[in-house]
Amino acid sequence: MMAAQNSNLQQSTSDELQFATNPPTTGVRLKAAPPELPAELKENVGETCAALWRGPIALSAITDSRIQALAATARTYPDDWNRVRVAMKETQLSSAYLSVRFKERTGLTLRSYTLWMKLEKAFALSLTGVCPADAAAFAGFTDQSHLGRAARRFAQKSYGKALRDLKEALSKTASG
Repeated sequence: MMAAQNSNLQQSTSDELQFATNPPTTGVRLKAAPPELPAELKENVGETCAALWRGPIALSAITDSRIQALAATARTYPDDWNRVRVAMKETQLSSAYLSVRFKERTGLTLRSYTLWMKLEKAFALSLTGVCPADAAAFAGFTDQSHLGRAARRFAQKSYGKALRDLKEALSKTASG
């Protein structure tokens, strides 16, 4: 029994060594922090997603500075609802008034807006070669199924199909 456990341990250690010396080229599982995304990629993914699936309007189009500041906070920290709450309090508007005004200005509720930002981040991470499970985790989703449900909600298709559509749209934008 002990010998079998030791051989399994040796096998898993050699598998990890094999992975470390020859990492796969697609769907890489990360054990550390995600790669830093280039600002240009973030911007292109955001604009393309919004154009493909009727996402929120651009921050620059929001005229109310309080709503713009709240949207910027939600964009920067979509997985940190406490920071978003602090930003809500800093607007010095009632939560009901703020909810109505935010939806009028952006086209989405604040919760939907943060979900959209997480989805954009997951798409950007996947475009850099991160596997969907890690992209979901690093974007702030609880697990990969939540990422899939968010993709279905906004893109009306699976995450994989939406990612293919996004890649195709980005390649057309780059070539044209």
